[in-house]
Amino acid sequence: MNPKWARHGMPAGVSTLLAVVVGALTNLATSKLSWALILSVVVAAGCWVVWEVRLRQRDQRTAAVEARSRVLAPIDQVEAADGDVFGLLVAARRALPFQGRRGELDELLAWCGGDAAVSVLVVCGPAGVGKTRLGIELADELAEPWFAGSLVAGLAEQALPAIVACGDPVLILVDDADTRTDLPGFLSTLAGQRGAPPVRVLLIARDGAGLLAGLRPLVPDTTRSLTRGPILEIGAHGGPGDRERWYVQAVGRFARDLQVLAPPATVLAGRVGDDHETMLMILARALLTALAVDGHPTSAGSVRRLPVDDVIGALFTHEEAWWESAATPSTWGVSSLSSLTRQRCILAMALRGAADEDSAVRALRRVPDLSDAAEEKLRNVARWVAHLYSEPDDTRVRIKPDLFGDWFIVDRLARQPDLAAKLLADLDQRERRWAAAVLTRAASVFPAALPALVQLWRDGGADVVFLAIRLVAVQHTAALDHHLAAFITDVDTDEATLEALDQQIIDCQLPRTAVASARRIVSCRRARPTDDPTGRPALAAALNALGIRLGELGEHRQALAVTDEAVTLWRTLAADNPAHQARLASVLTSFGIRLGELGEHRRALAVTDEAVTLWRTLAADEPEHQFRLATALTSSGVRRWELGEHRQAHAVTDEAVTMWRALAADNPEHQPRLASALNSLGVRLWALGEHRHAHAVTDEAVTLWRALAADNPAKQADLAGGLNNLGVRLWELGEHRQAHAATDEAVTLWRALAADNPAHQRDLAMALDNLGIRLGELGEHRQAHLATDEAVALRRLLAADNAAYEPNLAMALTNLGVRLAALGEHEQAHTVTAEAITLYRALAADNPAHEPNLAMALDNFGVRLWNLGEHRQAHAATAEAVTLCRVLAADNRAHQPTLASALTNLAIQSCALSDHTGEFAARHEAVALYQGLAAVDTELYESSYRRAVAQLQAAYSQHGRDEDAMRAGLRPLSDELERPR
Repeated sequence: MNPKWARHGMPAGVSTLLAVVVGALTNLATSKLSWALILSVVVAAGCWVVWEVRLRQRDQRTAAVEARSRVLAPIDQVEAADGDVFGLLVAARRALPFQGRRGELDELLAWCGGDAAVSVLVVCGPAGVGKTRLGIELADELAEPWFAGSLVAGLAEQALPAIVACGDPVLILVDDADTRTDLPGFLSTLAGQRGAPPVRVLLIARDGAGLLAGLRPLVPDTTRSLTRGPILEIGAHGGPGDRERWYVQAVGRFARDLQVLAPPATVLAGRVGDDHETMLMILARALLTALAVDGHPTSAGSVRRLPVDDVIGALFTHEEAWWESAATPSTWGVSSLSSLTRQRCILAMALRGAADEDSAVRALRRVPDLSDAAEEKLRNVARWVAHLYSEPDDTRVRIKPDLFGDWFIVDRLARQPDLAAKLLADLDQRERRWAAAVLTRAASVFPAALPALVQLWRDGGADVVFLAIRLVAVQHTAALDHHLAAFITDVDTDEATLEALDQQIIDCQLPRTAVASARRIVSCRRARPTDDPTGRPALAAALNALGIRLGELGEHRQALAVTDEAVTLWRTLAADNPAHQARLASVLTSFGIRLGELGEHRRALAVTDEAVTLWRTLAADEPEHQFRLATALTSSGVRRWELGEHRQAHAVTDEAVTMWRALAADNPEHQPRLASALNSLGVRLWALGEHRHAHAVTDEAVTLWRALAADNPAKQADLAGGLNNLGVRLWELGEHRQAHAATDEAVTLWRALAADNPAHQRDLAMALDNLGIRLGELGEHRQAHLATDEAVALRRLLAADNAAYEPNLAMALTNLGVRLAALGEHEQAHTVTAEAITLYRALAADNPAHEPNLAMALDNFGVRLWNLGEHRQAHAATAEAVTLCRVLAADNRAHQPTLASALTNLAIQSCALSDHTGEFAARHEAVALYQGLAAVDTELYESSYRRAVAQLQAAYSQHGRDEDAMRAGLRPLSDELERPR
């Protein structure tokens, strides 16, 4: 007997067919029945079996579909209840046809069609931008046999077997993924899915990178790959004309739904909202306009320009009217309550996240006037509120769209602080988690939510701090970071808890919180008993960590002070015990960085080289220290470059890159350090005039950073820095449009980073300065001026606080002079360039590394003076620039192009001053320099060489020296030519 059948029983259809066949054969053997009759019986039995099998398969399919429908809610268009104005705005209502996101939709369709058995993608963007609508449209576009549904809250961890049992490819939408506590469990089960059917999970959240980073610590190692999926970030789309067109179209649709006449086109014409306003707010304005038609038809058009808060508040008056009408039927038993009490009931259940009727009753008892109410009355209220705002797949009360629900909670709590205290009291763990998630999300858009959120943290004490860190990391804003840092500064907890929560802080996302945590740990370790043998090493380590975090926040003086203290401690410890030498070497490297940030470059180089010496000795005995030696070498390269020691800087950085390549080949965890070293090497090569090599290594660094930043948002700053340098490299090679694209991307990244962390303002200013140069090269002079002017403003503020930023200010001022001159603002151009000269003279007197920039500024200053008719002063400034450049170019050929350019300017000025001997001497020298440069890199410098020769010939002809002009022709470019050094 077949073993499988023996265990599970023979299928009924097959047993029936076998019985018929056996019976027919028996009859044939014992009677005279015809073969035709027997064959007919067998065929009939076979048909019966086929029908029975199909019936069973249909029943199994039906059961599987029913099981799936319990965990995946359908994604259908919904109709708003009568009077529910917000129901007209929810994404599933599809107030307008899908607008302007075909490219994103095609990208999502391609993702669904990928080969992976399981894939997770995040769609993220600001509130109301259209994330959920994009997911709904994707579900509609997928053809059979694809099935799409929304993951039902509370069932996620048990959902996967039912989802895959049907055998259909499936798209799972998880809206508001950042509030789903069941998401880590679902992803953990999903990681084990192999083969058919394909499963695609679309997570929808406001901050995709923060969501994935926050999920990683909550899932097993086997699931981490799913938290490194692609992120599709969308923003507000469409220009002013699009917004106006969509607004008018939406007013017409809402007017039809409300059965009112739409306002005339003359009322609706004009600008709608602010730049980059989301589609939700455009629809909200349109809905409010349609609602205003009956009572105030002439004021309908004014809604186009109302502040966002006023629009939402006005719509809430209509929503409240719906609440009142819904409370009238005696069915609910809530008509005896005042309208204010009913509003508070809705607020209580939305804020506390009542998941069932019992928890709703507990929440409602926190409402004034209902604390002693009969339980049946409270249950009636709970059912009424649930009728208004709960959904079949989620029984918790949520006013949608979420942006409006958040506004309502924040507005009512801010108006009634005493009520906020009552509603947030006596929360259980689940309620506290829900309220914290709601208030954190709301505070990221409406800062008025912060007092209530901080009160929730304080009431929860140390137990809530881990939850607070996780939620704020997902919704991170500067305001949330400030308040969480203040909370951690005051929270009453022990050192072990502080160390545990410190491990939860995601790098670079919460810089102020990270500093507050590090300060608390330092304080705890200072308080350890003096006879504790672990006390001093633990304090030294904590001081170094605090110094690093202060540096990341831009607090360089404080960072230097605590790192200096750490160095002193480690020196003493290492003198007593050589086992501490590695810690001393590490803190010396950090100390060098801190000194460099404050402009103390010589002292920084001294301590960094001390660290390199220590690491060389340690790495010789213990190869595991090689990566620390490579780190110190990279830092030494930075220090030497800042002092103008370009060849030595290149040598140590090249050594570091070689080490990092070997280390990263064995361990991918070293790839970030390799990318940093490559980025530094690109700068070193550029300083030596190796432009193509510099471009190649910088491009390699950017490629690495892109992959790393896609996996870890903390690496976005590194990617932005690499892109900024890549823009410089591309510009030097004449790839101006590509250079502009790279620099523009860097500016976009730095803006977002600087909004959260002021330490990145320096980087933003640098990228803006470079963007101004790129735009100027493309002839977009007004935009170039705006970018450079913003860079100057930022650098003035930075230099006022830290003299180490004065070189950056001087550079920005020099560039601003060029931008102003391009716009014909010669007086202003002269003023800012003169200011740059003054700064550079002082800087170069202290550090010769600034002499190249002084020479460049002097050359520009000569042009500024020339434009103002100050010809002799212009000639003097340019001559000084040429003298400086000669000395620099004699040591480093990277300065030869600058010298050649300055010589050309000097020749023009000499000619105007009738110094033709000086003119032709300068022109011949410039030609010789460009000829040598073109011999080394024909593609890059041949055009400059040809132009210099043409200018020389034109000058000879202008002075009637035609024979000299003929002799001054182009010469062959060969490697045998003597090249200028």
